[in-house]
Amino acid sequence: MATKPHNRTWYIKKLSEVARKYAKERDGFVCQKCGKESHGSNAHGSHILCVGQHKNMELNPDNIKCLCYYCHMNWWHKDVLFAAKWFIEKFPDRYDRLMTEAEFDNRIELEQLEELYNAYKNGEDYANAYSRITAS
Repeated sequence: MATKPHNRTWYIKKLSEVARKYAKERDGFVCQKCGKESHGSNAHGSHILCVGQHKNMELNPDNIKCLCYYCHMNWWHKDVLFAAKWFIEKFPDRYDRLMTEAEFDNRIELEQLEELYNAYKNGEDYANAYSRITAS
């Protein structure tokens, strides 16, 4: 069996950066809570479902939103119940999709991680590649 050029941790680290960048670009570098433009270290790619409990959702671009530093650290993480209510009201369809996917503990296999990374490197839209690869 041929060995892979990189291990699972390497791919997840690289793809997590890509997923966060994709989400911030998708959201126009605008904080989804306060509406202010956020760039550089002020723009956070914040997970909706906690990665600690939903490891399989870490690379899902639907599970990431752009928040400014202040809203991320002083609202999202400190007022979890109201933050969740806000998200459900603002993005009801996205919330339903995330809840459906979270029910399944679908681990992305190393071969899928490699395929996703290569698709991104070859210019494929990250969200399209993620959907295509994880659906198989």
